[in-house]
Amino acid sequence: MTRIFNPDVPLVLKADGSKYAVGAVLEQEGYPIAFESRKKSGREVFYPAYESELTAIVYALSKWKHFIGTNLVTIETDHDTLSRIRTQKVTTGLGFWLDKLAAFNSRVVYKPGKQNLVADALSRRPDYMEVICSLIESRPERKGRNKERVRSKLVEWGKGYESCDDVREIGKTCKRPGIDEGTGKFIPLIKEGKEFHWDDGLLWVKLREGWKRCVPAREIRKEALQGFHDDALAGHPGIEKTISDIERIFWWPTSKSDVEGYVSSCPACALGKAAYSKYVGLLHPLPTPKYPWEVINMDLIMGLPKGKDGLMLLIPLYAN
Repeated sequence: MTRIFNPDVPLVLKADGSKYAVGAVLEQEGYPIAFESRKKSGREVFYPAYESELTAIVYALSKWKHFIGTNLVTIETDHDTLSRIRTQKVTTGLGFWLDKLAAFNSRVVYKPGKQNLVADALSRRPDYMEVICSLIESRPERKGRNKERVRSKLVEWGKGYESCDDVREIGKTCKRPGIDEGTGKFIPLIKEGKEFHWDDGLLWVKLREGWKRCVPAREIRKEALQGFHDDALAGHPGIEKTISDIERIFWWPTSKSDVEGYVSSCPACALGKAAYSKYVGLLHPLPTPKYPWEVINMDLIMGLPKGKDGLMLLIPLYAN
């Protein structure tokens, strides 16, 4: 059972990294405060044990920075080398991790693995194992599994078309296209200036740049947004770059607005990117008028439902 966080009690963070996931638990006086775990993504699957542990530690610190703040947090790890991380010779790779740790007031201590069972269990959740398949599917010896994965994705997309209000009817029509009696060819479906076509379990749309895959369902669209913005190889690009990258391959009716909303609300971009807007003015009190009606505050209320449709309110600042 978790306890409520107490800012006056020392914090202990226990983290662990497995081959396919990372996990951590935040404790106070031996009682858990919070749990975290996630699948590894991209190149993280191929990290050595040393960097896998650091990935888990940095991930947990960033997740719980609202708890940690400037307080000292003791990090327990079953990797003995990490307890001496700040006294080792700094290499390029180590410098990257030290830079991440420098944002927190922390000390790393060694604890045997049998004393870190919770974080170890979180990093070995069975439902995280599937990530390995997606990261090694390009290997020649995995071609058979790759085909199975592609087939399962096609089934997932097919169900997505059926549940997606944007393209459900278009997909149904394209699956049963009409045939031109004169030429014997399929009659293309054209809607709002776009030509749609069903092929090999996917709905395609023809734009000026060529044919694009039509992405169904909110969950699949979110995967596309995460892949083109959050992935380590993507590098958290801006709105225009993310839209450009997605539209090279995919299309859906609300792609531009979805990208704008997703990128604008990205926590990593908000924390790590500088603002280039002009500085706003400083806050200062308004000057006090010397007599009534010298300075007037005015407010307009429009679109009232009954009677007069507008209201103008005038208040002399002197009266306030």
